[in-house]
Amino acid sequence: MFVPPVVGLAVKGKRMSQPCPRHPPAWGYTFGRGSVKRQHTGSHRKKKSPRCRLVGLCSDDICRTREKQEGDLCILRDCYALRFPRLGEPSPLKKNVLKNPCAEENFDSWQIDSNGGDEWVIEDLPGVHGQPFPQPSIRKYFVTSFGNCKKSQLIDLKKEGYWESLMDEVQPDIVVTDWYAARHDCGCRYEVCVQLLSIDYIVLQEYEPEPVIIEQWSDAKWRKMSHTFRKYGPGVRYIKFQHGGQDTQFWAGWYGVRVTCSSLVIEPPGPNGQ
Repeated sequence: MFVPPVVGLAVKGKRMSQPCPRHPPAWGYTFGRGSVKRQHTGSHRKKKSPRCRLVGLCSDDICRTREKQEGDLCILRDCYALRFPRLGEPSPLKKNVLKNPCAEENFDSWQIDSNGGDEWVIEDLPGVHGQPFPQPSIRKYFVTSFGNCKKSQLIDLKKEGYWESLMDEVQPDIVVTDWYAARHDCGCRYEVCVQLLSIDYIVLQEYEPEPVIIEQWSDAKWRKMSHTFRKYGPGVRYIKFQHGGQDTQFWAGWYGVRVTCSSLVIEPPGPNGQ
């Protein structure tokens, strides 16, 4: 005789084990003499579904929440775009936005702000009484004279691919580097100034260290200047880079400071957003 599975055994009407309190059986079985009887335990009852209460949301709250979510998504998009640009689009990642930094195209892209003495000229490395550049691929440099010589570039960040929300919200690091050297037989003066400008060309931040004076009979080695702008605040739309100098002996010709391989790079945020 087939005996159905027993949820709670009972002998002579008495239960031998307790059912699961969370899932009480709907039916129990009682064993009598030569028969098996099924009886309703009465514990399986239809439960009422909980009522759902409607909650009203203010449309202003919804709009504010949506604006915050969209803002967060924009920040994530900007961070992602810096590291993983879309296929077919120019990538601003690790790009030197200064044009013609190594004098390969004469003075193209440079604004001559002051042209004292015998004016700016371009010479081949290593130059007279000079040293080779650390990177063999760099072959030329700009050189100043006995009067003050300055040149500059104004960078439009939007034209270079750095959109407004990126600069305002993400504020990626802006890394500036420049290389300069003196002749062995003449002292010189090196100056640099980098400005972060607003849409109206108002200076928001500026880096202008004290001029570097290299004395006569130096080792003439190339030296690197570096500075990083961090957490500079919203509103940066342009960057102005200016450098130059002159010699300190006031000799006719081109005995002043030599500059080359300038760079201005927008760095991506780090793994932790720093």
